[in-house]
Amino acid sequence: MKVKGILGIENIVFFVLLSICVIVISIETNRSVAVFAKIIDAFQNVQKFTSDTTRRVTEAMQDMTALLAAHEENKELKSKMNDLLGLERRVTNLQQENDRLRTQLNLPQKARYGAVHAEVIARDLNDYFGTLIISRGSEDSIKKGMVVIAYNLKQELYGLVGRISEVNTHTSHVRLAFDEQFHVGAKVEKNGIVGLYSGSGDPVRYGILNYINVNNLPKLAINDLVVTNGMDGVDLSAEDRRLLYPEGIYIGRIKSINLISYQASLQVEISPAVNFASLEHVLIVTNPRR
Repeated sequence: MKVKGILGIENIVFFVLLSICVIVISIETNRSVAVFAKIIDAFQNVQKFTSDTTRRVTEAMQDMTALLAAHEENKELKSKMNDLLGLERRVTNLQQENDRLRTQLNLPQKARYGAVHAEVIARDLNDYFGTLIISRGSEDSIKKGMVVIAYNLKQELYGLVGRISEVNTHTSHVRLAFDEQFHVGAKVEKNGIVGLYSGSGDPVRYGILNYINVNNLPKLAINDLVVTNGMDGVDLSAEDRRLLYPEGIYIGRIKSINLISYQASLQVEISPAVNFASLEHVLIVTNPRR
């Protein structure tokens, strides 16, 4: 990079010394040729020293240049690696989202009802814990009272979310299943024991399965699945058959069984089949008797 400058200095030094030598020789002609030879040797040693120095400097600069190039290449490779890792994460996230959507949009073949997909876009600020706002409305033929479900990937089942409580042109409100005014006919899946599910009003406690005869206590167990029994809840008018609950939608699992001494029925606490805190996609049941 500065090699030419160094070589120029070497030549200047050589010629200066050579000039001095010529002057000395011309003044003192009585000196012997041997002295002159020694001077020439001295000049050659000086030139050799400057040449060696120049070579070492040149080699050092070449090594430094190679090192800098390797450093830049390493930085570039690291940047490309980070870009690839970021792209891989995005692809993985997109694949997971695609799998969730595919699952939501393709009901199991055994399902006897039709449904349309909707995204959860907000929560009602006036009822933050009890109502969701979804991306379907009257233009999508959504009606008040329609049942809303969601897929639970971990448990591989469709769980009850709630019912449409308000319909706008492009959006709808969903009253969630843990609301204290929410009721639906239910049964224990494994043995068909029938009861009435009611929301507790508390998203943590979720709901209660009521009117289970105490004689059924031996037949119940923690984690038993509770599903809809296909009959209307007490809060539902039967004017429109599309508003019926499909049979077999999972409400939740038995969390605890309480025997109250002064009552003739058990109080069975239910944990939800879906995670209400992380809902992003739901299905609106449009034809429960397809």
